[in-house]
Amino acid sequence: MSAAVELQSVFHPITWQEVTSVQFARPQAFYLFAPAALMLIYWLVRAGRIRGAGAPLLRALTLSMFILALAEPRIIVQSEGNILPVLIDASASITQPMRDYMIALLRDRLHYQAHDPAIIFGGTAVEHSFADAVSVLSQKSGCLPCAPAVTNLETALDKIAANPAARGGKVVLVTDGWQNRGQAPNAIGSLRAAGIRLDIFTPPGAEAVPNVSMTELNLPPALEKAEPFSLSVTMTNLNA
Repeated sequence: MSAAVELQSVFHPITWQEVTSVQFARPQAFYLFAPAALMLIYWLVRAGRIRGAGAPLLRALTLSMFILALAEPRIIVQSEGNILPVLIDASASITQPMRDYMIALLRDRLHYQAHDPAIIFGGTAVEHSFADAVSVLSQKSGCLPCAPAVTNLETALDKIAANPAARGGKVVLVTDGWQNRGQAPNAIGSLRAAGIRLDIFTPPGAEAVPNVSMTELNLPPALEKAEPFSLSVTMTNLNA
């Protein structure tokens, strides 16, 4: 089936509309038509009669095709397809300068449009349009429905992996990388199964975010109200 599709694309007939959309990468090559015309006139003069004009015309036609090849003609085809959602970290660890960087990155450099889909996440992942995402990132209150006090990368990645429109495509993820819920590596299997590749962008200043997490809590197997007990807490400082 794939071979048939290839042949159809190679031998697809060119319509008049496609001809009018032809563009040339090196239009300066057309200046070569001036000496080519002089050469044609010289060849015709040397031929001396109409019957002998066939060979000069054939040489001129070959030379013209060579000049067109030098000009590198291209047909520009525009088609609309599904835009994959962008994953945007809107948790409390994302400072306002980071949010400004995200907006500038996605809107000005990656050229996301207002109607493009976006998924904003903190502890939960919420679907928005890109315009709504920009509005949320611009607010000091942040994304309240996203549970910004928590960061769960695993939930966001699982959500995009379950999106049929994202299968086999590239997804942009903008995050500071800090998480205090879930484990992002757990979602790798789902992403691979869906054929999704991540393009990850980290805003400047992410490495300076204060982040201390409780990684272990040990309690005795049995607690009796009448007797005192000891509590062991392990804290991990993730700062530089």
